[in-house]
Parts: sequence; C-alpha cells; structure tokens
Amino acid sequence: MNIKLFGRIIFISKTTLLVITVIITAVLMVSGNLMLNNKPNKDLVVSSEESGDNNISSVISNNETPVMNSGDVNAERIFVYIVGAVKNPGLYEIDKNTLVYDIINTAGGLKPEADMNYINMAQKININSMLKVLTEKERKEQQRQSALLIVIDNIESTVSAEDQNDSRQSGKININTAGKSELTVLPGIGDKRAQDIITYRQTSGAFKKIEDIMLVNGIKESIFNSIKDLIIV
Repeated sequence: MNIKLFGRIIFISKTTLLVITVIITAVLMVSGNLMLNNKPNKDLVVSSEESGDNNISSVISNNETPVMNSGDVNAERIFVYIVGAVKNPGLYEIDKNTLVYDIINTAGGLKPEADMNYINMAQKININSMLKVLTEKERKEQQRQSALLIVIDNIESTVSAEDQNDSRQSGKININTAGKSELTVLPGIGDKRAQDIITYRQTSGAFKKIEDIMLVNGIKESIFNSIKDLIIV
C-alpha cells in the first residue's frame, strides 16, 4: 500500500499497517483508563461546602452506614416485694435507686389507711428488699418513727436500704433509727428501756454520740459498757 506523507510516497505493507493500528489502539485504551482512574468520584467525596461545615471534609464509603451512639445504658435492675397498705402488693422489678414514691405508685398507690405523712417518699431503694407500708394505727402501736419498714436479709429497719446495708455489714444497731424490736436485741435493753430510748428521741432529738444513750432513764454506765460495741449513731 502506497501512502503520501509530507509530500513523499511511502510504501507500507498490510502487515506493517496492521501492527501500527494495534499499537495506536492499545495506547488509546491505556490513556483512557488512566484518565478514568484519576477522575474524582463525586459520589464519594463530600466537600466542606456541601456539608455546611467549613472546617471539616468527610469521605464516606458507599458501603458504610453512619453509627450514632445514643449514650443509653441499661440501668441495673433489682427486685422489691412491697406489702401492707398499698393497693397492689406484690413483687416488682425496678431500676436500682428508684424512689419510694415511684415504687408505691407502681404498686397502685397507698390505701386510705396508710400513714403517708410518715413515709419518706424521696428515699431511694438500691438493693433487693421487702417494703412494708404501715397504717397509722400500726405505726403508733409499734412506736415507729416511720410508716415504711425495709427488710433486707431478714433484718428490719426504717432507714434507707443503703444505710441499712451499711449497718448490716457493720453488725451494729443505729440507736437513732432502730425500732423497739431492734433495740431489744441489745443486752440489758428490754421493752421498757427500748420504749424509753424511742421516747427520748421523740422529745430530745437524735443522739449525737453513742455515749448520749446514758441520758435515757435507766441506762447507766454498766449497760452502756455492755452495748457500746454494738451500737452506732
């Protein structure tokens, strides 16, 4: 085949022409691939302008899903068995540190005869326990300062679950909060002296130190020495 190039006639065989064609085609294919690979992918790049944030540029893969951490943590659960002057007594599973107010409402609320003025509704319960809501008659008969009894591991008290747990671990009786049944456990303290301790608290206020228990009529130094290692304030 004769080809005129720059005013001259050049003879090129068919084989040579075919080789040249293949080479040109290969060069064009390689060039095209390079151009495609270097082209930015608009679907993958989110510019700071598009995102509305002038300080941040983000690259997000098509296969990734943004994950938001809500910060929610499952609260620890405990069981409370509530009985007495409530409308729906029974066993309830609640969040740890739930208020007495919320527990009573969960149990349907108080019955009319409940001594509600002597219940600390803001008290928190943080351990498996039994709660007993007293009527006004029961509280007065038992000489209680509170109409809510809390029982943990068969130990009865009117103090918070946390304070009672601390008292249980120490093995000592809090003379400012103990009821008659708790006080009579102490050596030398019978029903009458236990009542005298409760009456003293009601008229004179809480004991400031354990030695103050000797201010109660009938409790002298000999009795104090026998109980001083068993009591706290």
